[in-house]
Amino acid sequence: MGLKPADIVLAGGGETLPSGYPSPAGSRIIWCHALDYDAYLALERQGAGTRRHPRGYAVFLDQYVPFHPDHLYDRNSARYDPDEYYSTMVRFFDAFERRTGLRVKIAAHPRSKYEEKGDLFQGREAIRGECAELVRDAAVVLAHGSVALNFSVLYGKPVIFMTLDMFRDTFLGSVIDEMALLLGKSPINISHPPETDFEAEFRYDRPKYERYRESFIKRKGTPQQLAFHILADYLTQPDDRGSL
Repeated sequence: MGLKPADIVLAGGGETLPSGYPSPAGSRIIWCHALDYDAYLALERQGAGTRRHPRGYAVFLDQYVPFHPDHLYDRNSARYDPDEYYSTMVRFFDAFERRTGLRVKIAAHPRSKYEEKGDLFQGREAIRGECAELVRDAAVVLAHGSVALNFSVLYGKPVIFMTLDMFRDTFLGSVIDEMALLLGKSPINISHPPETDFEAEFRYDRPKYERYRESFIKRKGTPQQLAFHILADYLTQPDDRGSL
């Protein structure tokens, strides 16, 4: 596209570099981690004394599906009817809570504005800006295909993947299928929910989680530092690299 190649590329897991990197111009690759790992590191350094959420709940990784601004450019956006979407979600949450005894909390999407939308989750707490903490202290994670599933992998939390009829033949639907496959699960179509074996759903495939972490979050042996510090150390250590 006529753009100058980057001088430096901060890369996360082993499969996170776009095809073609390193570029013909020789971009310098600094193996770092996905930015979610920064939030994970910061939380781990604070310790357990920072817990604000009592244990014994499930957390839903909200993607603000019917209202997300990205869908303004999605030809399938008209299919994400808010009434149908939220009523289907609430029905599944009701059934899940009855079967498991776990209350569902909502890790609200950072761009969501539920305070302007009414009680779409029927009394369930929607919390913005605390996704890492909510996943850390949850018994299980409910999700579509959110990038925040990184926290589920980092904290070793089982994931129940949910799809809907409206996601069929859409990009979101394909993301859900792919994410579930990578983590060793099969999505539940909650538009027509089967009799779910929640005992099985509360297990997770440790080897697949470890492969996901290595591939998409953080390679083994990279620094246990915030991404900014890794870059700063690279830029301030004198060697024979020459000027940028």
